Amino acid sequence: MGLKFHKNLVMMLAAFLFFTCFPAVITAQEGSGRVIRSVFVPARYYVGDPVELRLLVEVPEGAELKTPPSFPVACNISIESIRILPSDEGREIRISFIPFQTGTCTLPPLDFGEIVLRDLRIHTSAILTDEGASLSEPEGQFFLPRTRLLMGGILAAIIFLPFVLLFLFRFSRRRILALFHRYRENRPYRRLSKNLKRLRQQTEDLDAREFYILLTAELRNYLTRRLGDNYSSATTMELASLMAGRSGNLDKLEDFLQMFRFSDLVKFGGKSADTERKLQDLELALRISREVEEQERGHAHL
Repeated sequence: MGLKFHKNLVMMLAAFLFFTCFPAVITAQEGSGRVIRSVFVPARYYVGDPVELRLLVEVPEGAELKTPPSFPVACNISIESIRILPSDEGREIRISFIPFQTGTCTLPPLDFGEIVLRDLRIHTSAILTDEGASLSEPEGQFFLPRTRLLMGGILAAIIFLPFVLLFLFRFSRRRILALFHRYRENRPYRRLSKNLKRLRQQTEDLDAREFYILLTAELRNYLTRRLGDNYSSATTMELASLMAGRSGNLDKLEDFLQMFRFSDLVKFGGKSADTERKLQDLELALRISREVEEQERGHAHL
């Protein structure tokens, strides 16, 4: 009994080695033909690989082989095509297929008319089993190039940006305050320039009285906001006293006061003024306001 068991074990081992080392065993069972040679191209293939099985079959002289009208389906093997080619030793049958399952599969018989091929065994290799490979450990998270450097830079910016902003604010605080103060100081002059520009466009449409009412009102409002004294309700004589204390240039001051005296004659005495005179007084108002602005910026007196 022990000898019989040993013999069976040897046969099973031989069969295992045979099916492992050779990808397929093919036989032709028909009285008139036999398989002389079989070749797989490629010799070793895996799931999804296109494979061609080349069979050299011995057939009787004058035998006619026909391609099967339909291809069998088994073991998740897709037969793509079958070709029959002439050969000096018989016929060469080429079967193109794609396997979709590992292991050994026996195809159903293929009828070529004169002969029938049976026991077509196809062995599809498995990568992990055949190569002895094992599943690798999960890889760590992948990053794009310089990702860590970018993340470090962003983190550093978040940490140090408040300190940098605080330093810049303390360093430039005086300058910022000075710019803000200058912006507020220039507001009356900007408003005057804007209104006088609009008045210039209306010079020909306004009569002399309306023109000088608007011109002197804009000048009084500007001087009040810029210099701080009440120029809006001051008479021309009071205006002369207020301006005399702020200017050492009597010629310019006299031109300025002369414009106010002339405007009184127009507003209250009915005196007329042509467009040229109105434009001259408008330019004088702009020049005087610019001089006042420049001297106030330099902390000088007009």
